Amino acid sequence: MMISGIWLLLALLGPLGLALLLMTWPSLRAGLIKLAPWSALPALLMALLPVDFSTSVIPGLLLGSQIGLDDSSRYFLLLTSLVWLTAGLHARPAHARAEKPGFFILFLLAMSGNLGVVVAGDILSFYLSFALMSFAAYGLVIHSATAHALSAGRVYMTFVVLGEVMLLCALMLAASQAQSYDFETIRSAVAQSESRNLIMALTVMSLGIKIGLPGLHATLPLIYRAAPIPAAAVLAGAMINAGLLGWLRLLPAGQIALPEWSAALMGLGLFAAFYGVLVGLTQRDAKTLLAYSSISQMGILTFAVGLGLGAPQAWPTLLMIITLYAVHHGLAKAALFLGLNMTQHARDGRHWRWLALLGLALPALALAGAPFTSGMVAKALLKEQIYLAPWPVLLGWLLPLSSLATTLLVIRLFYLVRSYPGNGECQTCHWQRLSWALLVIASLVCVWFIPKNDETALLSLSTIWQSLWPVLGAMILFFITARGLARLNITIAEIPAGDLFVPVLSAVVRLARFFIQITKERLPIYQEQVSQLIARLVHCLNGHHGLASVEARTGRWPIAIILVLMLILTFILPGLLIAPSSGDG
Repeated sequence: MMISGIWLLLALLGPLGLALLLMTWPSLRAGLIKLAPWSALPALLMALLPVDFSTSVIPGLLLGSQIGLDDSSRYFLLLTSLVWLTAGLHARPAHARAEKPGFFILFLLAMSGNLGVVVAGDILSFYLSFALMSFAAYGLVIHSATAHALSAGRVYMTFVVLGEVMLLCALMLAASQAQSYDFETIRSAVAQSESRNLIMALTVMSLGIKIGLPGLHATLPLIYRAAPIPAAAVLAGAMINAGLLGWLRLLPAGQIALPEWSAALMGLGLFAAFYGVLVGLTQRDAKTLLAYSSISQMGILTFAVGLGLGAPQAWPTLLMIITLYAVHHGLAKAALFLGLNMTQHARDGRHWRWLALLGLALPALALAGAPFTSGMVAKALLKEQIYLAPWPVLLGWLLPLSSLATTLLVIRLFYLVRSYPGNGECQTCHWQRLSWALLVIASLVCVWFIPKNDETALLSLSTIWQSLWPVLGAMILFFITARGLARLNITIAEIPAGDLFVPVLSAVVRLARFFIQITKERLPIYQEQVSQLIARLVHCLNGHHGLASVEARTGRWPIAIILVLMLILTFILPGLLIAPSSGDG
């Protein structure tokens, strides 16, 4: 294994080791919790150092795990480690109690998994890292233990388990086609596989849960609202990109043109870009609004991935643009979440609160794509590629309109936060204020330092105007609409967090209660008959002394039901699963 691979492995094992020490060494917990946020620093240095971290194989670990960094994943590692570092510093005042280390144990486990997803070079390492991150994040979501947090946690775990099952199936199918575990071989094999559509469908849906793909987006508003602000910052700024990374690693973009998949992802992406804004504008909670903003922004990235699936010759350029956009969005979104914390805990004095609001406004402008910000660069580069789509003229209008819609959303966010009363208690140290300031600055200028083909075109008057008019138009539109609604005394109803999932869940609950009621009314009629049947069976086989107790146990109604279900699962389901394959032969 190369020396660079050893350093990357140590950077991943740092947070994991600290979590284990927190669990097993109570006397050192106070010091370990202070050290916990800084465990992301080695990974940050790995991303910044001009060292070649080519893929290295770790013999004996998971059939030879591979870790490494390419040009794209290096920037994802920079984003991920910086967000975890700043969020950890912001979590210390509220969660640094040595007698209750649970938050930071789960925080470190999720961090280790998230960093592992970025540097993984094979599907086994990726899947285990992704699972560690997802399941550890459950503890962060339900940390407050309120009714809302526990409910959001149940929904989150339901989606996570479904996603993990689909992802495992996709990876097993892909590995069987490629006879390999590394991503490059798997992408090539999937492109030529007869099971390509099935593998891609499982991959898109399983990782789409993390991204907030329309129809699978219900968990994001629920968990962002339930989680503490530092946890919400890493969920929105770092962990959400794990799904995007999975798409980039597993989908056969750049290998073959897939026009049907391209059209599907572009359509879903554009729908999410506007749907997230429309629902977000009705929200009265800032964290929920930011969740719908994430759905909208990840919709733009979904559109870009779809564009690449239809134009393999342009994939290297599109991969660079997707990376730029993801880094810009992750830093801006994390800065906005931590900005909520800064405004709520600003020092006494009006000027401190206004400084916090100004710091909140800067990443909001970057998210809207205001001139000279990272958002302007990322959106301008993406707009240059719309000629690859089948409807470039329409997209020439839709992309600027999505910027206008995003600006409306951040204005709404600023309006909500401005009306929040501060508690006047400063719960931030100088490290937290400095780290947040660094994050705010990085969200504004980050992509200017990433190599691009032509930076001069980004400073043209045309590009600046195209980034300026959506912002100005949104401000005017918001002002006119707000004044009109106020004069007419109209209040827009808030759409519940989770929107479409709420009525679906309500219908499922009502259906479950109906079946439970039917079960209580009908099943007792057959209880005696089933019990007698089992008793006769046991009596016939009662050649051994121990069967008398078995008869007593199996005669009970709950055990009888379990036995019947086991018989069904044992004999009927395998037949249903085997039948299609035999027919295909």
